[in-house]
Amino acid sequence: MIAKYPQKIKVAVLPFGDLMRINTSVEGKMEFSGVEGEILNVLLESLGLQYDFVIPKDLQWGRLEKDGNWSGMVGMIQRDEADLAFSYLSMTEERSRVIGYSKPYMFEEHTFISQMPSNRRFTLTFLYPFDFSTWICLFLTLVLMSTLLAICKSGIQSLGNQFFRLFASLMTQALNTDSGSRKYNMLVAFWLLFAQVIVLSYSSTLLSFLIQPLKEAPIRNFNELSRAVQRGNYQANFTNFSLSFLLNSNLDHFLKLGKIVSSNNWIANTSALSSETVIKPNFFLALNKNLAKSYF
Repeated sequence: MIAKYPQKIKVAVLPFGDLMRINTSVEGKMEFSGVEGEILNVLLESLGLQYDFVIPKDLQWGRLEKDGNWSGMVGMIQRDEADLAFSYLSMTEERSRVIGYSKPYMFEEHTFISQMPSNRRFTLTFLYPFDFSTWICLFLTLVLMSTLLAICKSGIQSLGNQFFRLFASLMTQALNTDSGSRKYNMLVAFWLLFAQVIVLSYSSTLLSFLIQPLKEAPIRNFNELSRAVQRGNYQANFTNFSLSFLLNSNLDHFLKLGKIVSSNNWIANTSALSSETVIKPNFFLALNKNLAKSYF
């Protein structure tokens, strides 16, 4: 059986960043550009039909409203206000119940965007060159060497005196030592070499931190984002399509994240995005990667 098409069809379209740009010519005719626009041009040319374009008044792709009706382009198809909808329309189980899809021509990858991590506080900048375990090992080495030198001096110099003399050498102060036994001199030589390596390593690393301040550790994946949102530190907005995926996921961190987003109604309105959209602090916006590249 050969399908019959009307001589003139109505095509619902929606501007979508650089992927679907809609311009009006001098003659008043709509012209399309961008990746999606070029695909639509080829599709309409291959159909060989006359067509008119309509843009949904709410500028939505389509979501199920509380009254059971659909908004956007999906709603226009449902109400027979359009015969074809084309503008980066994602496939979802809910939409497939009211509209028919063609074969997919693109698979999207989801990501999230946020502000750049802030600089770390300068109060403790002097501690940044070494991590916590290195500082602990350095302190224990200082105590151990002070104890060994005090033992070699057989009580002539106290442990405290040796400790502060070695500590001063780490501050690039001269280490004044009296002649002692062979073991004592070997320990002092070892310490001087050790202190030189530590001081040079610390100084060069500290300089790099002062030139390029450290950033706070960023959230790198959805697992870390889920834990941060659960702690109440961040807000994460998702599209309805992404939220449906989270709530039906078998992964625990996705499911917990989806429940929090749903209970707080953190729904992203992607149609309101523009190149001037500002991301607030402690806020994450989850959307597909192509859309993120278009606007950010």
